[in-house]
Amino acid sequence: EENITISGAERKAARKGFVTRAEFDEMKERLRQDVMTEARNEVIRLLGGMLAGSRSGGVNALPQPEKAGQAEEEVFEDKIMSELAGSWS
Repeated sequence: EENITISGAERKAARKGFVTRAEFDEMKERLRQDVMTEARNEVIRLLGGMLAGSRSGGVNALPQPEKAGQAEEEVFEDKIMSELAGSWS
């Protein structure tokens, strides 16, 4: 049942453009859903790009001069990526 009467405070709030708690909660929920959707889409894009790169067989790899610590850096980066991918699933 909808309340037909409006108190003076509610009229004043409407006149000044205040947001009610219900409106705020609705906006908060819409924002949360939008953020979750965008984050989900970004994860899908990143994982899709990684999958496409792993299936290409190194076609996109460019030859680079040998560096002393290069192998350690690659292993470290792969470890981080695998931990992140594991946490998203």
